[in-house]
Amino acid sequence: MIITPEENELLLELAAQFDYPEYAPEKHITRKQMAQTWGISENGASYRLEKLVQNGVLEVETVLLPDGNKCKGYYRA
Repeated sequence: MIITPEENELLLELAAQFDYPEYAPEKHITRKQMAQTWGISENGASYRLEKLVQNGVLEVETVLLPDGNKCKGYYRA
């Protein structure tokens, strides 16, 4: 199969959309960590974290965990 330069560009663009940064403990926090810290459910932690994102205190990105799973990583704005 021969791939044209245009097709190659599209493939690289699509691959980049799924190239998640790795979880960095010095930068990111997860809802599971905050649920344990706050002593509440993960859904409650998610709600609080999303409110902080809406208020501009935190930003969020999808990160790749060491076990290969993905989750939201929250960090300071």
